[in-house]
Amino acid sequence: MATKTTKVLKTQFTCENGKNMTVSLDSYKPDITDSEIQIGVEAMLASGALASGGASAVAAIGAQKVDTTTVDVVFI
Repeated sequence: MATKTTKVLKTQFTCENGKNMTVSLDSYKPDITDSEIQIGVEAMLASGALASGGASAVAAIGAQKVDTTTVDVVFI
C-alpha cells in the first residue's frame, strides 16, 4: 500500500479589479514560519509580478499550509 504526502502553500490576493486570486506553491519548507511566509507574500506583491485577467494583485488576503496524505487502496 503506497502512501504519498504533498505539501502546498496557498496564498490568496485581492486584485485591482476586486476579484481574488490564489497562488499555490508546491513542496514548501517543513519548518517555514508564518513570518517568513508573510515576508515572501509581501515581496511577491512589491514585485508587481502577480496578475490575473490583466488585473494586478494589490493586497494579501491570507495563506494556508495544506498537507495532504493519499493512500492507495489495493484490490485483492
